[in-house]
Amino acid sequence: MSVDSIAGRELLAAIMAAPHAQADAAMGRLQAKDLPLWQHQRIYEALENVSFAEHQEPGSVLIQVNSWLLQAGHYQDRDNGLRAEVTALAEVRGHPQLLPTFINSVINTRWREEARAFAERILGRLEGPDSDLIAALGGLGSVRDHYHRITPPRHISAPKAA
Repeated sequence: MSVDSIAGRELLAAIMAAPHAQADAAMGRLQAKDLPLWQHQRIYEALENVSFAEHQEPGSVLIQVNSWLLQAGHYQDRDNGLRAEVTALAEVRGHPQLLPTFINSVINTRWREEARAFAERILGRLEGPDSDLIAALGGLGSVRDHYHRITPPRHISAPKAA
């Protein structure tokens, strides 16, 4: 199992275990494409379409995710890896208190990948016409945007009981 697979699975499990306000705040910082595995991206898309309880209730969220994926046609007659990932996710105990760490880790990995790809585009155009290099440099804003997403809220707190 890859580090990407473990990190994404832990993040998704933590979101599913979080109460509504905490899950909502966490998802406000993320984008599906932050997750490196396509299976995790589909599960994240499903999470954007489910209802979270006001208390920790990962089971009901997982049932909604499974139902949404089925209705959206993401499950196929044969398992393309998505069904297996949802099954594996059901066996992970989510830790909502670690959401800030998981989120920063996933966003940081995406930022580094974006920076690496940007550097490769620049290096590949150094010997070409100026217009190619200028076009490649235009991607710097995207790299900067990913970097700035790493540091926002230092923590995401669970809502206090009334």
